[in-house]
Amino acid sequence: MLSINNKDNQNNFFYNIDNKFLDSIDSSINNGCLYLINNIKENGSFNYQYNPTTSSFHAGYNILRHAGSLYSLYKWMGNDSSKLKLLPVVDNGLNYLTHQIYPLNVEGNCAHYVKEEGVAKLGGTALALLALTEREKITNDITYHSLMYNLAEFILWMQKPSGQFYSTLSPDSFTFSEFESEYYPGEALLSLIRLFKLDNNDEWINAAEKGAYYLINVRDHNKTVEMLPPDHWLTIALSELYELSPTILYRNHITKLTDSIVYSLTSFKSSYTNKWYDKFTSAQMATRAEGLGAAIELEINLKNRNRSVFLLELLEQAISFCISLQYTTNSQNSIYVVGGFKCSITNPRVRIDYAQHAVCAMLQYKKDTSLFTIVFPSNTK
Repeated sequence: MLSINNKDNQNNFFYNIDNKFLDSIDSSINNGCLYLINNIKENGSFNYQYNPTTSSFHAGYNILRHAGSLYSLYKWMGNDSSKLKLLPVVDNGLNYLTHQIYPLNVEGNCAHYVKEEGVAKLGGTALALLALTEREKITNDITYHSLMYNLAEFILWMQKPSGQFYSTLSPDSFTFSEFESEYYPGEALLSLIRLFKLDNNDEWINAAEKGAYYLINVRDHNKTVEMLPPDHWLTIALSELYELSPTILYRNHITKLTDSIVYSLTSFKSSYTNKWYDKFTSAQMATRAEGLGAAIELEINLKNRNRSVFLLELLEQAISFCISLQYTTNSQNSIYVVGGFKCSITNPRVRIDYAQHAVCAMLQYKKDTSLFTIVFPSNTK
């Protein structure tokens, strides 16, 4: 594993990269993605949630998590071109998603949204756009680009002049709910940034910047590290926004968000690694790992070696926790569980988003460790 050896002082950190651990991550990623692929049904929907103890499926469905799972699969295939042979299977899931997309029906507006239970959700539309941008990125296929444009138009339509986003809309009455999601805005920013990277339309990046300013200067302005939610989506979005526009405002808030994740993982009186099993689900740990991974990539690019080392060590432990909750052995109804991740040490059920977040966290971890060895070759053993 990646272990810190403090040879001389607090400013002299080295890594010892254990290739066996990296191999175990590759295996976990592949198994997690095959779990998702094996659970795509003929109609394109997923076996959403399964409890192996009772051999029962959950009756409900969540189209946001469907979209997020597709995103993770496209991301996985982009990381290894040999996996592109599985594109038709994953695209079957995309076909199901596109049938949940509807026009806003406002004169002069081409906005489209993802509907769930009669409601247009900012997060669902953003995650659908995120999946589609990832697909276009890895295939260079522009088939869905007009749809991506329409989804982005809905995200802009949901944004107030202040930069704040509405979270949900009743499309029949055109009324907004008072519900304000902590995570939808970060998803919206990231999807707009990813679309901008594909088509260089300033409309998307301008909206993302306006949204970021609101979140930093208004929503999160007076919140301490202890008060902030572990918002991995916003951490990822701001990290990518910083690469495009390196401002101190983004940099400081990335640090603040990262410190909130660190605080949530380490604020225990005794050894926090022994406390995680009682406190976190696999999804809670994996999403924190996603946020850490994005922050680490930025720290490495900024050549902040010591903070990179500290965060990588914590990320490694978070990913080890997730891997410990993955089903790896055959069992009755194994297709529904093997490669999936348990909800927690005490809850055996599997759900598609548990795999989505774990896979994305591990893919980012691999990217971070590879980048670290390039940027700091003399500090890698």
